[in-house]
Amino acid sequence: FFVGEFKRLVGVTSYDTYPPEVKELAKVGGFIDPDLEIILSLRPDLVLAYRGNPLPAINKLKELGLRVFVLDSPQTLDELSRQSVMIAQLLQADEKHMRRAEGFSKRIAEARSRAAALSAHPRVLMLAGSVQPPYYSAGRGNYVDDLIVSAGGVNAFTSQGFSIITPEALLLADPEFLIIPEPAKAGFRKNMLQALKREFHFAATTAVKREQIIFIEEDVILRPGPRIIHALSAVQQAISEYVGTDEKE
Repeated sequence: FFVGEFKRLVGVTSYDTYPPEVKELAKVGGFIDPDLEIILSLRPDLVLAYRGNPLPAINKLKELGLRVFVLDSPQTLDELSRQSVMIAQLLQADEKHMRRAEGFSKRIAEARSRAAALSAHPRVLMLAGSVQPPYYSAGRGNYVDDLIVSAGGVNAFTSQGFSIITPEALLLADPEFLIIPEPAKAGFRKNMLQALKREFHFAATTAVKREQIIFIEEDVILRPGPRIIHALSAVQQAISEYVGTDEKE
């Protein structure tokens, strides 16, 4: 869709939601249970797979003569940008959309330039999941960590990858901002803020005390794709305003 070739898409996973038009397309199963029979029936010229899809399924599709391109899980925004360009090239996108894919990396670079100019880099932590323990967060060495740094912050969670953060580690980290993935649910923000204030380990943090919560649509922040640039912009805007206020005080 990002590179202007949505019309060529014939099948999607059971969990795809964007753009809304995907609901009209054939569903080919999920990440770990793709339905090979449905995929074959669609007679695709190209299958985009993901590292982590069952290897026997990928090999079977290749054996049956299908062209399969396997994408790695992006660990940085730059890797995500390169994937967009690769997909544009695979689909032989027109010049306009090719430039759009290539421009993705320019927007990331511009954000990093603005981040480097900030006088301070506040601690930011993404809470993935429920306020009830165990708490899950995005640590170092993944695209969310890179997003936080590119926006001008410092990841408050120093462990590697997406993992559990203990209440003690949460208190020690004392994030100045919390990033919360937001589902399409009425009243979610109000209810989440109330829940955070009820939990001592969150209520004691600077982020909750100052109500510095950055809500980002969960599909945008948790599914690495071109829309991640919206998350980057939202986090950078919040950080920039905070640093500016801090300087005046």
